[in-house]
Amino acid sequence: MEIISIFGSCRQLCVGAHVRMTSIMHNLNYPHYTKEILQEIKYLKTRHLSDQDANVCFRSGLLGQPMYNQKYEYLKAQFNNSTFFLVEIASRISYEWNGHYMHHIAEEDQYGFYDRANIVKRDLTDEEIEEDIIQIRNELYPRPLIIISHFSTYNHGKRFELIQLLERLCRNYNIPFINQSDIVRDNPNILLKEPVLAHYNDAGNQIVGRILFEKIKEVRYALNNTQKTLTQVYYTSAEKVKKHTFHGFGDYLRGTMYLYEFLKGKGVELKVNFSNHPLSNVFVCDNHMSIEESENIQYVFENENPLDYKRIFTNRFILNQHIDNAPNKFVVKNLLNDPIDEDCRQFIVKNCLTPRISFENKMRAFRKSIGIKDGEYSVIHIRTYDDNLYYENIFQTIMHIIENIKHENPGEKVILMASCDVYLDKIKDPYFIKTNLRRGHVGLNTTTNDECMDTMMEFMLLRSCKMIYQISTYWWGSGFSDMVSKLFDINIQKYHIINNFRIPTK
Repeated sequence: MEIISIFGSCRQLCVGAHVRMTSIMHNLNYPHYTKEILQEIKYLKTRHLSDQDANVCFRSGLLGQPMYNQKYEYLKAQFNNSTFFLVEIASRISYEWNGHYMHHIAEEDQYGFYDRANIVKRDLTDEEIEEDIIQIRNELYPRPLIIISHFSTYNHGKRFELIQLLERLCRNYNIPFINQSDIVRDNPNILLKEPVLAHYNDAGNQIVGRILFEKIKEVRYALNNTQKTLTQVYYTSAEKVKKHTFHGFGDYLRGTMYLYEFLKGKGVELKVNFSNHPLSNVFVCDNHMSIEESENIQYVFENENPLDYKRIFTNRFILNQHIDNAPNKFVVKNLLNDPIDEDCRQFIVKNCLTPRISFENKMRAFRKSIGIKDGEYSVIHIRTYDDNLYYENIFQTIMHIIENIKHENPGEKVILMASCDVYLDKIKDPYFIKTNLRRGHVGLNTTTNDECMDTMMEFMLLRSCKMIYQISTYWWGSGFSDMVSKLFDINIQKYHIINNFRIPTK
């Protein structure tokens, strides 16, 4: 039997006619905004607020129902026993006090909060709401949730814009969503006329209760009847690097591309998870995994069969297909040289490369700061040895190549980027645009969130350029810029530096 906990308002209480509910909302809080909801969830898990602070942050305390040990343990037990959560996000207005988030009635005179003058009231940004929703999902994992909006009777204004944002975010993060505006539109006579227009009348409660219950059943059915899945997990730690070396962003994308092709026709759904990697601060990861699950993935290389496992990492270059049911015979297809199927490209872009709102905004500002527009510039991408050491002969060869590129493309905007600052810092020619970003190798566990962000900014600059000149000390080139060329059909000219000679390859 489902046990439902509600982080929302009395608009969801009507579901109680169909399913068992906890008393958390009645006995603790009716939250309205994401930071308040997240604080309440963390409180129920860890009791990180003192009783004194809980009594002024949560609605029950403000109404004269103080917190004490027995009450907290009762609420915590209810939370722990919950099997499903309804989360209503009704407002973007936050009320912050002393580093905590308060129920909105704390600012009203009649509830007697002693420090009302120091409550900071402001609108949460889209970026903050996105991050909070991710954290709410992660804190509740692996138990399911439905996010519910308030309703708006107008197609404009702050509430309407918040609903549009929530709908977009839930779609991106694969979170079930109910838009109460749709319910009100389809059932125009379900609202109370007096005293509170934002509440449902008796008929409305019956209709909404049934809708909520049906959505809960729908989500539960989908969870219980999913097809077999295989998850490509990108996660790095000191232990992973020690055992398996480090695998870069190109490796991760290439392995995902391989798995997509490999699983065609096998009745297995491919998922991608990087929820415990810094990449999750840049791109949308539409599912969550615990640290323990990420640590315990299987690395699959050579002739191992990916279908022997549920969670893996692979960076295979080739597509292996069994022939005549003989498990040791394979057809080899080079995925870097052969065209990528459009459905595979769309899968990679959607599941691996959908930007988060904060990253979109940062990219937009950065492009403006260096004076470039999409499709109006080329990029020289220099991939040097992983040891990050300086070799004079390599530097001289790099300079010879880029001088030729400059000579052959007079007046063109050219961005210069490299895997190693040792070489990039020595190039002083003002003809080239430098990003001055401090990128890092995203396969190393020592790479910071900021370095990962900067690295992906360069990836997105490559994505929107018109030509890539790839200079590499490795015979295979660079998985980083190769993947951009492959996925987004960007022209690429490769130069391999071998024994101090320039060998251009078409």
